[in-house]
Amino acid sequence: VLVLTAGADVQKDRIEVTVIGWGVAEESWGIEHRTLLGDPEKLEIWQDLDDFLNKKWRHPSGATLRIACATVDSGYSTRNVYAFTKPRQPRRVYAVKGSNRNGAPLVTKRLVKMGRTTVFFVGGDTAKDSIFARLRIEEEGPRYIHFPHGNGFDEEYFRQLTAEEVRTRMQHGFPIRYYKKI
Repeated sequence: VLVLTAGADVQKDRIEVTVIGWGVAEESWGIEHRTLLGDPEKLEIWQDLDDFLNKKWRHPSGATLRIACATVDSGYSTRNVYAFTKPRQPRRVYAVKGSNRNGAPLVTKRLVKMGRTTVFFVGGDTAKDSIFARLRIEEEGPRYIHFPHGNGFDEEYFRQLTAEEVRTRMQHGFPIRYYKKI
């Protein structure tokens, strides 16, 4: 692991946050997944998230690693996500919003007028295609994802990770790919 990143998803009663370690050729390691219980309308859960994002992890070499960049999904509790991320942008903590447009680029950047917050738009289908392709890789190496036993990577984590499947429907005579919750 050369660098750590984190991604957080805000729900009505919790924030789910995952730290991933990245190595050469996009080989990655699940470092820790944590569920922070609480109401995103209250400051306490945001302080818990900030504390978690400031955590240090010990590398097997003895070095200390911190999160180099983090994203927080702004699809729910948008105002609170922007309020949290804007002052933390110098620490590379950014708001993200999913794009449901087919074929959208993996990441695009926009400046949102609400407090001039930087928001990165993520092509949802593009991201899911990448994740599912990586999950099919069976040999360690480029783009392979390692998951530890424990550290929050439990059965529920994997149930949520694989909760959708790709399907195709016809629209105006053309096949349209989409993800459906199963």
